[in-house]
Amino acid sequence: MVLLLPPSPNGHSGFSPIGRFRVASHRKVDEQGRKAQKQEATITQLKKSMEVLTASLKEQASQIQKVSEQLESRKSAPRLVANDESPWPARPPVELGD
Repeated sequence: MVLLLPPSPNGHSGFSPIGRFRVASHRKVDEQGRKAQKQEATITQLKKSMEVLTASLKEQASQIQKVSEQLESRKSAPRLVANDESPWPARPPVELGD
């Protein structure tokens, strides 16, 4: 209950001290409510960003795994070398006797 009083000579409102306290309390509660709503919106936005980043990292990890597997299979697979790429010097042909 707010008690209205005539304004005081020093310019204070006509509210009683209890009334001024209640108005200040309501303002503080409203301010905290707005802050909480902004924080909730920020948290929601951050969660969405984290989900996007997580999905991106999972996709990158999958691509890295595929490349690693390809490189590993190339290492272990036997490789055919053309004659002109051989690291050994060419030997002259050997003639076989009759």
